[in-house]
Amino acid sequence: MWKNIFWFELKYWLRGWMVWIFLAIIALMIFGAVSSDHVRVGNALQNTNRNAPFVIQNYYAVISVLTLLMTTAFVNSAAARDFACNTYQIVFTTPVSKWDFLTGRFLGAAVVAVIPMLGVSMGVIAGKWMPWIDAERWGPVSGMAHVYGVLLFAIPNALFVGAILFSIAALTRSTITSFVGALVLLTAYGVSIALMSDLKNETVAILLDPFGAQAFSLMTKYWTVAERNARPLGFEGLFLWNRLIWLATGAVVFVASCWRFSTAERVAKRKENLPLPSVPEVLTSRDGKCALNSCAKGADKSVEWAQFLGTLKVEFFGLIKSTTFIVIVAAALLNTIPNLALNVTEFLGNSAFPVTYNVLEMIKGSLYLFLVSLITYYAGVLVWKERDSHMDEILDALPNPDWPLYTAKLSALLGAIFLIQCIAIASGVAVQTYQGYYRYQLDLYVIELLGMDFTLFIFLAVLAFFIHVLSPNKYAGYFAYVAFLAFNTIGWKPLNVETYLV
Repeated sequence: MWKNIFWFELKYWLRGWMVWIFLAIIALMIFGAVSSDHVRVGNALQNTNRNAPFVIQNYYAVISVLTLLMTTAFVNSAAARDFACNTYQIVFTTPVSKWDFLTGRFLGAAVVAVIPMLGVSMGVIAGKWMPWIDAERWGPVSGMAHVYGVLLFAIPNALFVGAILFSIAALTRSTITSFVGALVLLTAYGVSIALMSDLKNETVAILLDPFGAQAFSLMTKYWTVAERNARPLGFEGLFLWNRLIWLATGAVVFVASCWRFSTAERVAKRKENLPLPSVPEVLTSRDGKCALNSCAKGADKSVEWAQFLGTLKVEFFGLIKSTTFIVIVAAALLNTIPNLALNVTEFLGNSAFPVTYNVLEMIKGSLYLFLVSLITYYAGVLVWKERDSHMDEILDALPNPDWPLYTAKLSALLGAIFLIQCIAIASGVAVQTYQGYYRYQLDLYVIELLGMDFTLFIFLAVLAFFIHVLSPNKYAGYFAYVAFLAFNTIGWKPLNVETYLV
């Protein structure tokens, strides 16, 4: 029976767009890292080939940590979907045991969680065939490096993380608690890295790393450049024991949660019966006739601005509270902040002060691809929100102008981007303070991030809205916008167009 539930869960996610959006984001991020010097993922690797087995496995190790919240989104939905939709009473009356139900749901979500990590291989393989790359920095394609990357990092980490977070969501029947657990797990992992860096016994440090990223670094730190370019790390030594230990830990947690899980109905606390609100007097005139019509017909600018502000509030908070937004922003910050902390004092192989212009360059290289992805995805979501829910015909029949609705949607998206830019500024200042550098140059932060660069995001958002409004289909709009971005990035150079005015 669990197989049927597994296939149902797998098909449920594969028919949606979340998994493919996450896959595209990771593929584009790795593609930019291997084909350009301006995009960084994890630590900079200067001496090896861009597609060396060591580099591929290192990317899989980093991405398996960055995608923790993506994994949370999949397993959280699989465990708590029935409770959120109030369909669990129907499910639990079917002749399906709790073991089959939980096992099928968990394995389906875990398999889906591995798919976005395959973007590492897609990005590396695609980068090798770009016409602008330096051929001397690329070696032959190593199929075993990709296989070991999936088997040693993607699958074990998806199963381990998925087991813990699935158990939390299933036992608490809450979609929020699981995300809190993911943040706690990330925080604990950061603390463990700091503690393990002081361990003199590397054997213990390797075995205690739950994600394997630090263990991989310790296992390969004495490899020569030739070894890194030719040899992948396989199922060997302490690293194999590390993977087995944490897979067993995840299995124990999952079995314990299945044993504790109950299909019995939980009695909710009774709430006092509250009186129904009365119809506001403002909606009814003195002679008993509805005053809404006259308000709509006589709507002036103040009413339109009130509509704009109300819609902006709803769209902005709905956007920043959505699961996809939280996951993408968390992944962006997890890539940006550690990258700043570890690499901001390195410059051309030497030690340097964390000057502001270098911090800005690193923020742009590690954060902006995520922001472009946010604009690409949410422009379509916001424009097509009413059409997807079949509310567009009702809204179009109302005697209201269109500008408050679309201006509010665009402003909500730009407000979210502005908020992320402010967080990036705070992160840059915090890293500089941590490194003992206090010449912050806040004016440079504001001019670069909130001035020139934010203007670029305004242009991209307006263009995305324009394409989606004219597009007869949401996915055709996505294709047209992504095609424009791709051509604008790589299309002008083969045509010998070098001016920045385009």
